[in-house]
Amino acid sequence: MNKIILIIAVTLFSVTANAQKENKVGIDLTGENTGGGFAAGLGATFERKLTRHSGFETGVFYRTIRRDFYVILQNNFYSYSVAERYLSIPFLYKFYSPVVNVSVGPTVDFFIGWKEKNRRDETHVDTYSATSAFFGGMLKVSKEINLSDKLILEPEVRLNPVINNNNIYGGGIALKYKLAKK
Repeated sequence: MNKIILIIAVTLFSVTANAQKENKVGIDLTGENTGGGFAAGLGATFERKLTRHSGFETGVFYRTIRRDFYVILQNNFYSYSVAERYLSIPFLYKFYSPVVNVSVGPTVDFFIGWKEKNRRDETHVDTYSATSAFFGGMLKVSKEINLSDKLILEPEVRLNPVINNNNIYGGGIALKYKLAKK
């Protein structure tokens, strides 16, 4: 799995080695409905603009997905909620236009842990596991708002169907910084 990500990253960087580049780094605050309710997330982004209308973006995002389940023990009914924690990595082609930008591409979510959300004294969840990685796709529509010659605010709407997991949708707001052109 890690080898595939490394190959994709090296390919993207080597294909763009001789192109006129504009690089941006940033942070992205997200709010997503993950099927189990609304959850906030946080990510770090990297973007490389290759031409006037074409580029790519990637990053690392932290997200949680709430899972609810029910158990009957000795004629008593118990409900539990667990927050699955994931690191999500998108590899997106980005189309730039004066009206809106559109990003599309694959994503991979890595399971990094869990936490019980409604722990009780009498019963609780001792162990929990999930599939280690999920693949999906992402479609984002965003609009750049220049705050200065180097600082950009970029609100976005996103759809991220993840195979064997959930259809995740929501929005976010990124604050990006333009690095020096090479």
